[in-house]
Amino acid sequence: MKRPRTSIPLCILAATVLRAQAPLDGEWKVRYNVFAKEGEQSCKFVQSGSGLKGTCGEDSDPAAGKVEGARVAWRVTTLFDGAPAVMDFSGTLGPGGRIAGVVTLVDAGVDGEFTAVKTK
Repeated sequence: MKRPRTSIPLCILAATVLRAQAPLDGEWKVRYNVFAKEGEQSCKFVQSGSGLKGTCGEDSDPAAGKVEGARVAWRVTTLFDGAPAVMDFSGTLGPGGRIAGVVTLVDAGVDGEFTAVKTK
């Protein structure tokens, strides 16, 4: 009796489903409070394995980072209080799909808090 050849298509389907469900793929609303200033920006991320790439802010500034388990980190150079600034975000993806952690204004050496919620 011959076995049906379904294992390869099922593997391809499973890989496609896993890729489509990368937890950080999509649009995120990021809110932060640092250096006595509150701000908000939208980010679009694509996760590939442990790599994270995307854009943030009104000018679609490039963002890049990494994912290690529930830990998420990315860096973006964007406008902060009207001036270019390097911002590092480092947080934890919680069970509700919310990221919370520390944002650092790299040039000033000042830390604050941020949260991010997936919007799409």
